[in-house]
Amino acid sequence: ITMTGQAMIKTTQKIVNEYIEKKWKLPKKDRVIAMDTDSNYISVDDILKDIGAKMIIDNELSPEIMEIEKLIEKNVNIKIKEWAEDKLNSKDPRFDFKREAICPKALWVGKKHYVMHVFDKEGVKVDDIKYSGLSVVKATFSNETKSITKIIVKGIMTSLDKKRSDEKYFDYFDQFSNIDLYKIAVRTSLKTFDVWSKKCSGFKIAKGTPMNVKFSIYYNELLKDKGLQNKYPLIENGKKIKMVYLKPNKYNISGIAYLDELPSEFGLEPDRPKMFEKCVTNCLKPIYNALKWY
Repeated sequence: ITMTGQAMIKTTQKIVNEYIEKKWKLPKKDRVIAMDTDSNYISVDDILKDIGAKMIIDNELSPEIMEIEKLIEKNVNIKIKEWAEDKLNSKDPRFDFKREAICPKALWVGKKHYVMHVFDKEGVKVDDIKYSGLSVVKATFSNETKSITKIIVKGIMTSLDKKRSDEKYFDYFDQFSNIDLYKIAVRTSLKTFDVWSKKCSGFKIAKGTPMNVKFSIYYNELLKDKGLQNKYPLIENGKKIKMVYLKPNKYNISGIAYLDELPSEFGLEPDRPKMFEKCVTNCLKPIYNALKWY
C-alpha cells in the first residue's frame, strides 16, 4: 500500500507538470514545490503572470485562479485513473484528487515543515494560518505564548514586511513582563522522575537527567530546605508541571518546576527575556531564516 501511494503521488507530480507546460505553453520545470503522503503542493505563480491575472481581487479569489484549479484537478483525475488502469491493472480505480486549499503565500522551512496563509479551504473562504512541523504549535507551550507567536507569524505571512513584523515582535516582548507567570510557564509531565531522581543527590544532578526532572528535583529540594512540605506538595512521578527559567540566584539553578504556584519563599525571580526567547523567538527563527530576514 505504501509503495503504491508513493508511486501514485509521484505520478501525480509528473501529470501536473506536463499538463501545465502543455496547457499554458510554459517552460519545463517542476511546479510541484512539495509532496506529502497524499498531497501535491503546486505553485501557479508563473501561470498567473503569463495570463496577466491575480490570485486575489478585492479580497476574493479571482475567476482565473478558480479556472486554473478546476482544469488541473480535472486533468489529474482523468490521468491518474488511466495510470491506475495501466500500471495497477485496476478495473475500477477509486483515486479522486480534490483541491484542499488555495494559499496566496506559503513558506517551507524544511521537509514537511511549513507555514501557509490559507485563503480558501475546500471551497470555503477562510483567513487561517496552517502550520506543519513547526514548534509554533508545540503542546508544551502555554496558550498565551502560542497566541503571541501565531499573531506575529500571521503578520509575517500576510504582509511579508520585516519592519512591521519586528515592531510587533518587540511590542510583545515589552508586554511579556506583565503577563502572569502561570500563563507563560512551559507545560509538561513527568514520566521518568523516579528513574532519574534516584541517580541524583540533593542539588547534584546526574549527567543526562532530563530538564523537567532536574527542575522538579530543584523544587523538591528547596521545599525540604525551607521546611515547606506541609504548605506545598512535592512533585511526584506522573504529575503535570510548569517550568520557568530563572535569573541568577544563590542556588545557582537555571530553572525550576512547580505544580500550581511557585512559592514566594524561594525568593527566585523568573527570567522573562529567556522565557520569551525559548517560547516565542525560537519558534520564529526558522521562519525568519527561510525569508533571509537576518
